[in-house]
This record gives sequence, structure tokens and C-alpha cells, in this order.
Amino acid sequence: MSAAPTVAHDIVKSFIQRFADLPVDLILRVFELLDDSPVIKEFFLYWPATRDVVIQTYYAHELHCLVTPTSQGHVCVDGSAGSEVYDLHFSGEIDEFLTWNPHIIPHKLVLVTGTDFYSLFDLLQKYSERFRQSPQLEVLMEGSRNYVLEDLKVVLSSPNLHRLQLSRYDFEAISPMFLALLPTLENLKIIQFLGHRVNDWSAYTWPPNLLSLDCSWNTHSDVLTLSFNSSLQELYLNMSDVGTHNLQSLYTRLPSSLKVLMLTYNSIDQLYGNRLQDSIEKLDVSFNRIRYLVDDQPTDKILPENLRELNLSSNIINNASLLKLQGYRWPENLKIVNLSGNRFTNLYLLQLPDSVESLNLDGNDVQFYVDGPLIRSYKFPSQLKYLSFYNSKRLMAQIDAAVSENLVKNHVEFPDGLRHLSMIGCNLRSFSSFKFPKFLSELSVVSNLIASVDSYEFSWKEMVNLKKVDLDQATDTSNWAKPPNLNQQRFSSRY
Repeated sequence: MSAAPTVAHDIVKSFIQRFADLPVDLILRVFELLDDSPVIKEFFLYWPATRDVVIQTYYAHELHCLVTPTSQGHVCVDGSAGSEVYDLHFSGEIDEFLTWNPHIIPHKLVLVTGTDFYSLFDLLQKYSERFRQSPQLEVLMEGSRNYVLEDLKVVLSSPNLHRLQLSRYDFEAISPMFLALLPTLENLKIIQFLGHRVNDWSAYTWPPNLLSLDCSWNTHSDVLTLSFNSSLQELYLNMSDVGTHNLQSLYTRLPSSLKVLMLTYNSIDQLYGNRLQDSIEKLDVSFNRIRYLVDDQPTDKILPENLRELNLSSNIINNASLLKLQGYRWPENLKIVNLSGNRFTNLYLLQLPDSVESLNLDGNDVQFYVDGPLIRSYKFPSQLKYLSFYNSKRLMAQIDAAVSENLVKNHVEFPDGLRHLSMIGCNLRSFSSFKFPKFLSELSVVSNLIASVDSYEFSWKEMVNLKKVDLDQATDTSNWAKPPNLNQQRFSSRY
């Protein structure tokens, strides 16, 4: 009877040894298929033969420890790769895992708590030397509890502290001592004070090598009292009382090192984009009241010269706004543009550079065609790869009558490099006015009125890269000569 467990153990051990002898890429493929099961990961972690490859795959880069849940939820995602990472929940599980796996030292260790601060501080003290071996330590704490200085000293004493996030916290209780400690934290690169109660930042001196600062979600905060290090690359001031009364003054205070500026959910009505410094590469001013992008300053640029990503969604940009930009230059290396949720209708006033690769026009009542001696389709940026329209009900306005009168010069054509095209809820009645690019890989036309795929006047089989199509259930596909590599075809209810 007692021999049975030993035999089973030997069989499993033999299997594990043989499995470990497989090529690494094959082992990783098996792990990929079993990725949803942490039990499987821990099983292979138990055996010395597979331990190293498991550690390198799941634990070496980043490990998240959630002592207690946060109100907004914490997404365990590798910030650099965008992939999910392994996470541990609750102090008991975290403690047990760390005890049984002393050899696991992730490059980045993220500690998160919503309410149980004492358990977090206990872990920081118990595994102090262990945690310091990780090159980067990130601590995220949420709640209105007034920490005493001794609590925060446990956190701030870690020389590898890379990121500190304090949400919904009253700083006044420990302000003098906390302010004295901040400038001494040479390795602290990311600070996020969210939903804080700080209205005046005059007394704050930041760590000398700070790269990213987020002081969002306080509508009573005076952003003009903020000081900025010459090392700062990212600044986030969402819902922070930024508007016409202080925007230009804020611009003059920004360091020349700044690359990312986010000012969402404020009351900006004129962006003064031509006054922004050229170092900025990413600008997000969504959810404001922006109508105009430039002022009358004698310059021909619209936005910073090095800008690569622009989010202007949910503003009030109209045709007059775009008309004012005629004669101005867009940044030559602009890649991503989000103009969803605005009010312009004339697509021809939007003269974007050919460098744009992603364009979101959801919710704008634009048309592909405009009146003239001949009705012509809009010319999109030549390097465009992603294009989205949603609920643009007049996208094909005038086209039916124009076709019957032979006024249409050509079909709506898209750039050759376009890969993803979405026209959802746009009152499309057929495919007859379109010529899709040969290498399109994804097409979504749900919530339209397209009766049949046969209305497309060109060959679907020429679209050799088309792998995914989303259609309405009512669209007839009975005689469809499908694209040769189509592997995902979904039907949705129209409304």
C-alpha cells in the first residue's frame, strides 16, 4: 500500500525530467496553452527540472502582490510588454508563496493594498532584505487613513523604491516630515498622488531624478504652485482645474525634458497648441471643451514638432475649428490621432500628414464625399493602418443620387497599408461604393443595412490578408466567395 505513492511520484518525476529535456520554445508553448491555470504553474515550479524555465517565464520580470483589493481594481499587466503577469492575492497567500520560493527575485515587485495597510507594512518589514534585491519596488496604497510617519518610513526606506502611488490620502497629517523625506529619494522615478487634498504645492520639492508625476483628481488644486524637475518626462494633471485662466502660464513652467502631457477632464476651451514646447511626444487633452487648437501667435505649427500621439476626443471641435488650421503645419511624425466625439462634419478640412497610422473618427457626422464638379472621396494619410468610424450616420450621404447621375469620380479607396477598418452603425446599405485594400486584415461593419456581401464590386478573394469580418446577422452571405484566409466570421444583431 505504501509503495503506491512512491511509484506515482517516480512516474511524475520521470515525466517532468523528459518534459524538461524538450526545446525551450516547445515548453513555453505548453505553458501558453495552460496559461489560465496558476495551479499548473506552481506544479512545474515545484520540480527542480522545470523550475528555472517557469521562473524566467512567469516570475523573473514582474510580480504583483495584492494585499487587499482597491476600489478601482488593480490590473496585473506588464507595463512594458502589455501582457498579463502573475499576481498573488491576500497577505496569507503572499506570505506562503514568498516563504516557499526564496529563489524568486523579480526585476519589478509591485505591492498593492486598498485598506489593509498593516499587513502591507508587516510584509515590507519581514521581507525587507528580500524585497531590496529586486531592482524596482513599486508600492500602491489607497484609502483615507492617516498614516503616521513610521508607517511611511517602512515604505520610503527601501532604496529600490521606484514608484509610489498614494490615492485618496490626506497629506496634512504627516506633511512636514514627509516633505523632508521626498527630496532624498534618489531612486524614486514615479510619483502618483491621486485624489489628494493638496491645494497648494509650494512646499513640495520632488526627488532629484523624478521622471513621472501625477497629481490628478483634485479640482481645487492650484497647478501653478507646482515646481518641476529638469528630469521630468511625464506630467499628469487630470481633473485639476486647468483652463483658460492658467493654461498658458502652466506651459511656461514645463521643463524642456517633458515628453508626455495629460490634461483630461479639465475646462480647456483653447489649446494654444502652437505654444507648447517641441519636446512633447504624447498629448492627451480629451474630455475638455476645446474648440480651437491654435491662437494668433506668428508661427505656422499647430502642435509640438515632435508630437507622435494626440488625443482630442470628446471636445467640441467643429468645421470652423479645422478651417482655422488651414495654412498651419501638422507635426511631421504624428502617428496616432483620436478625434472621436467631436462636432466637425467636413472631412476635407482635416488635412492630416501622411505619417498618421491610427485615426479614430468615431461619433463625428462626417462624409466620405463632398460636392464639386465631381464628387470625390476623401484621401486618407498614406501610411494609415487603423481607421475607425462609429455612428457616423451620414458617412455615405448623397452617394446614392450621385451614382445614378454619374457624378462619382471613383470608389471610396483606402491606403494600401490599411489593416483594420471599422464602420459600425454608419447607415451603410451596400459595399458597392468601396474598394478595400488588398491587405486589409480586419473589417467590422455591424449595425448597418447591408443586404448582401455580393454588393461588393471587386473580388473578395483578392483580399488575401483578411482574417476577421464582423457582419450583421441579416447580411446575406449564401453565395459568398470568401477571402482565402478568413478564419473568424462573426454575426451580430443589428441593434
